[in-house]
Amino acid sequence: MTNVQQAKFFWRLSSRSFDGLNRDDIEGAGENCTMGQPVTVTIDHKLGLAEARQRIGNGVHTLSESVPGATVTDHHWEGDTMHCTLEAMGQRIGGEMQVREDEVYAIFDLPPLLAMFANKIKEKLQKEAPKMLE
Repeated sequence: MTNVQQAKFFWRLSSRSFDGLNRDDIEGAGENCTMGQPVTVTIDHKLGLAEARQRIGNGVHTLSESVPGATVTDHHWEGDTMHCTLEAMGQRIGGEMQVREDEVYAIFDLPPLLAMFANKIKEKLQKEAPKMLE
């Protein structure tokens, strides 16, 4: 089954939608997609390193709001970098958030099936991720 066929299958099963994305958006998308795609987001802040790190730790559960149907299944710190795993549509998304003095730099590696939704997921992350710092 190709990535597009898998996406269409999961799309029919899913009761959730990717804000504004419909089935026509995936027609022909990812036909030759064999690798995942990294999505990067930078969140500016004025909290300082310690406060930003604490708020990211307390708000990591809100990441699941950025990918419909996702849940955060794991997260841990290595220095000032939080590593996390989300699961959506039977797929795993690995992520890391590097907390810095004035920004948080986040990288999420989307598996091939979700890579075709990278732009929509990035838009949601840019909108939802700052809530982690509130």
